[in-house]
This record gives sequence, structure tokens and C-alpha cells, in this order.
Amino acid sequence: MKLTGSLMTFGLLLGSIVCPYAHAETVKFDFENQTATFISPPALGRPGALTSLTLTNSGWTLTVLRQGRIPFDIVSNTGNQAGKPAGWAIKSLDPFIEPTAPWIFNLSLPATAFSLELGDYGEDVDTWTLQAFSGANGTGSLLASATGNYGLQAFPAINIPSVNSAAILSLMLIGGSDAAGFPDSVFLDNIQVTAPSLVPEPSTFLLLATVLFGTMLRKRVMN
Repeated sequence: MKLTGSLMTFGLLLGSIVCPYAHAETVKFDFENQTATFISPPALGRPGALTSLTLTNSGWTLTVLRQGRIPFDIVSNTGNQAGKPAGWAIKSLDPFIEPTAPWIFNLSLPATAFSLELGDYGEDVDTWTLQAFSGANGTGSLLASATGNYGLQAFPAINIPSVNSAAILSLMLIGGSDAAGFPDSVFLDNIQVTAPSLVPEPSTFLLLATVLFGTMLRKRVMN
């Protein structure tokens, strides 16, 4: 009886220390598997081929668009777009065709954290605000907000905006700038979303096995 009680107590203590029933799962979205809609574009006059982009990864769906369905491009980081961060590989998102419309990110599952990498050419003082919402398309309750700016940094100037909250379903990335007149004129890549996984960790199964073994052994001793 004492042995089985000790086994069960050990199992419960082990679970409380190292056996959470769910762990955080982070999923990354980039644009490397997408077709570039503009290759080595000129500085002005980009057509903006997309009004919406849907990405999938590990059971998640991320839909990217801009307020008012303003167009944007998947840009090949070559030609006059070369020099972007090495971690961005050869493709990124770029809104230069119309730099005044905020980005919107819709998630198919509730997230607890969201981040992305932003870049700029460092020619103006771009300010960004990242807002998280409980509903789609930047609707529902405002759950969290973060703000920052680049200043006149050397190209490529990089920021990593992030927000944390429960049950995030959409986000808005709102830009601003100085008198140069290019709000939202930043390019972006490497979007990450985080949420608790519903799949038990292996250590959880160890807890269950220990408790089950103790229960079975207790029954045998009592019989």
C-alpha cells in the first residue's frame, strides 16, 4: 500500500513539474514557395498583382491583405531589391505601389503571439503600430498593441514587431512616416504565430503510465 501510494505521488509530482498537457507551438510563414509577382522592379510604377495572399503551414492558414484591398507584390529580392537581410532569402512582401494602406493578417486558429520582420531603406522615419484583435479583419476587441519606429537607419533597417494575448484572430500593421510621405512603405517577411498545442507532450504520457501502473499495482495488493 505504501509502495503504490508513493508511486502515484511520484507520478503526480513529476507531472506538475515537467509534464504540461500542452506546449507552445510556433509556426513560421514566409514567401519562398510563392511565385514572385514582380522581379527586379523599378523604384516606381509597380502594378501590384495581389489583393490577397493565403499561406498554409502545419494546419494553420494565414491570409494577408491590405485595408481597402489595396494591391501589393511578392517581390524577388534581386536587382534593385537586393541587399535585404540574408534570412529573407529571395522573396518578400512589398506595398510600394500604394504605401498608405495598413496590412491585415487573418488567422484560421486563435494565436497567443504574433511577430514579423519589417525592413526599410532608411530614407525616412517610419513608425509602425501592430494591433491584435479578437475578430477577423481587425474587428472585435483590441487585445494588444505595440508601437515602434526605425529612425534614419542604414539599409536594411530591421524591426521585429510582436504582440501577445489570448485568442488573437487578426492583426493590423499600421505605418506612418515623416514629411517624405511614405507611410507603410516597409517590406516584410518571416511571420510567426504561436499558440498552445493540443497534442500532449511525451512527458505527459509518462505521467499517465506512472499513475496507471500505481493504480494497477494497488489493486493487486488489495486483492
